[in-house]
Amino acid sequence: MYILLSIFLILTVTELIFILNNKLILRFSMFDVQDKVSNQVFSHILDARLKFFYKQRSGDLINLLTNDVNRGFCCIKHLLDIIRWSIFICGYICISLLLLPVYTFGLLAIIAVIMLVFKKASPYLYSLGQDNLRAQEDASNIIVETMQGFRSIVLACAQDIHKSKFKEIIHRFYYTIYNNTWITSSVQPFMRFLSFLLLALVILFNKRTLLGGDPAYFSKMFFFIYVTGNIFRGLGIINSLYSSFAFNYEGVLVLLKTDEELKAMKINVPSIDRGIRSFSRMIEVKNLSFGYGSGESEVFTDLTFTVQASRKVAFAGSSGSGKSTLIDVISGFHDDYKGSILVDGEELKNIDKKDWRQLLGYVSQETFIFNDTIENNLLFGFQRKIGKEEIIQACKNAQIYDTIMSFAKKFDTELGERGVRLSGGEKQRLAIARLFLKDPLIVLLDEATSSLDSESVKRVKEALNSLSQGRTVIAASHRLSTIGDFDAIHILEKGRLVESGSHAQLLARKGYYFRYYTIQTMEDNR
Repeated sequence: MYILLSIFLILTVTELIFILNNKLILRFSMFDVQDKVSNQVFSHILDARLKFFYKQRSGDLINLLTNDVNRGFCCIKHLLDIIRWSIFICGYICISLLLLPVYTFGLLAIIAVIMLVFKKASPYLYSLGQDNLRAQEDASNIIVETMQGFRSIVLACAQDIHKSKFKEIIHRFYYTIYNNTWITSSVQPFMRFLSFLLLALVILFNKRTLLGGDPAYFSKMFFFIYVTGNIFRGLGIINSLYSSFAFNYEGVLVLLKTDEELKAMKINVPSIDRGIRSFSRMIEVKNLSFGYGSGESEVFTDLTFTVQASRKVAFAGSSGSGKSTLIDVISGFHDDYKGSILVDGEELKNIDKKDWRQLLGYVSQETFIFNDTIENNLLFGFQRKIGKEEIIQACKNAQIYDTIMSFAKKFDTELGERGVRLSGGEKQRLAIARLFLKDPLIVLLDEATSSLDSESVKRVKEALNSLSQGRTVIAASHRLSTIGDFDAIHILEKGRLVESGSHAQLLARKGYYFRYYTIQTMEDNR
């Protein structure tokens, strides 16, 4: 009797402990650990080299920062619940052994068979979870692609194709949820059915004894029935929890693997403080080579050149020659290059990238505009307070002020997703206005006018000429008419530097530059 009471007391205390634990888990795991992990992974993403994003889909990263982090919490909670129910089942079995040992051994044999069946079914439940996750990632990706490529989809008359694709993915997503929910919700009723069936058989085979009127045996049988029902209920719960635990554990492994990849891709942080506050002499590049990964050919090889302070230097060449990648390397997005890049004599790898980028102004061929007001886009990233007059003057210098004034809400105008309310040229000039506010020492231009019409090119070039006064300019350009007045022009061909000189010198040589210039001039005169 005392042993029986002790077991019940242990189970009662265990239940109270786990009730308290659940509250602590919710507090420290969900609100603290999840919060810290999400912020840590997001921080690693922002500190990663640019090449990390070339192999990632937006939907996968969204899923990583939300679902995979949440799966880590679920994994911990399900594991503790499995431990909890395992303790209860062991306790119930001990009670059963004390009451009816013969029947308990038979019960254990039946439990062993049931566990083997569950073991066979678990991989299927796990695969359903994986299918659901992949469908969710695909759905996130197609939503992102639709928002970013809306014009292309509509102009290609591909709405029906995109709708069918989305319909198929969403159907797959909810179908896996349906199957998983149906199976997991059916396990516990099925276990209750088995317990009722088993108990019915026990009562049937012991009807004479039970009807014999022995109160002690009747009480033992009653407790055995109660304990058996709880054991089967616990087995059903453990099976559902184990399937969820295995699926969520996979999410934890994915999270850890991605975090390790991000750490490996992290931009180098100097071991000692090597900040840079100014740039006064030159950027000296020696034997520079770079590739995106093992097994892939190098984008450019053995480049050597110098950029003097307050001079304008351009890189031209055919598509795929490495111009834009070179700008990315100089920007500090890739620090796993071979060779050296010396900034006023200091190796770029050893310079704090935040300090370096404070000196840089950047205009790309596809300026990113945030879904925010014009003013907030202009002030993005600035720590210092900027007055209205300074903003207005910067916009006038960039020739975007009149466009802003044409909107009803002026600087408070919401620009929409990726700046849909602005044309390509207007986006570029808004980016240039931002640079006037930043006042950088070095301006990097990556095909800043390549996708614009002639009138937009003219206005953007005028704004860039105004911005370039007294600054160092490094440009990658396919349109040679925009770099004719640069101090030095370097021609890249298949990742190698094949010609260097001024506009006049390169034309006189009648080499690569002369050929590109002649072709573009003929096209412009048509």
